[in-house]
Amino acid sequence: MPAMLQALAEAARRADAFAAWGGGTSEAAAVEAAAASWEGVQLKLCLAAHESLKRQLARERAETAVLREDARRSDRAADEALAMLQQVRTEEAELCARLAAAESQIHRSASMLRAQDERLTDARRSSAAAAAHAARAMSELEASAVRALGGAEARAATYLARLGRMQARVNAAVRAGRERGEGA
Repeated sequence: MPAMLQALAEAARRADAFAAWGGGTSEAAAVEAAAASWEGVQLKLCLAAHESLKRQLARERAETAVLREDARRSDRAADEALAMLQQVRTEEAELCARLAAAESQIHRSASMLRAQDERLTDARRSSAAAAAHAARAMSELEASAVRALGGAEARAATYLARLGRMQARVNAAVRAGRERGEGA
């Protein structure tokens, strides 16, 4: 582009020099003037095109700057999203570890509860068996006590009957002894 501008500038300088010199033949001057006019028009067109291209380049550079800024913002947003995603993954891993620990604790607690339930069930069974055995022993003891009491009552009745007979003899002897003592 600069070479083209230099060529156009050279053509304009020659046209100006020719016009300043005044001359030559009128036909040559007309041809030279037409050429200079054509070159001037071309120069103006090229300058207008050059200005248009410069404006277009400036717009494209501005759009590029906006796009770069948008890309930077997008990169920052992507970096933030990536950091958040990594944080979420870290938190997810921590939560998974805590969940696994909680599930393990639940399984251990359930096992402990089952074992304790089995021990309590065994204790209830043995307590029930001991209570049943104690009840049988108490029943047997009670029956034995009732039998022993029945025997003791029978012996006591026998002793009481003997005692009554002995008392009657003692009373009879005491009366007989009184009667003899009164009769003597």
